Amino acid sequence: AMGLDGLNEEQKQKALDDILYTLNANVGQRVAEILNEGQLDEFDKLTSDEAAVNEDELSKWLEQNVPNYKQIVEEEAQKMKNDAMQMVQSVMGPSQA
Repeated sequence: AMGLDGLNEEQKQKALDDILYTLNANVGQRVAEILNEGQLDEFDKLTSDEAAVNEDELSKWLEQNVPNYKQIVEEEAQKMKNDAMQMVQSVMGPSQA
């Protein structure tokens, strides 16, 4: 899927990690624009130590403090998908996408 068929498992995992990292960064940037200063401080505390980030706690916090959080994630994922399709089409031609 997503053009990763020619990669071995390690390469696929790295590609997926990179995609998730970019998606999280894009979502985080949009979320930061919405939050007030107190919320931003809380968000920074929850995400400051990447090794110790509690995903469940972070998800709950985001859903409570950012009413359209899921919509933001979906929009950013769709943007990345569209960008990837455009990149494939520019490299391979429209018939390959």
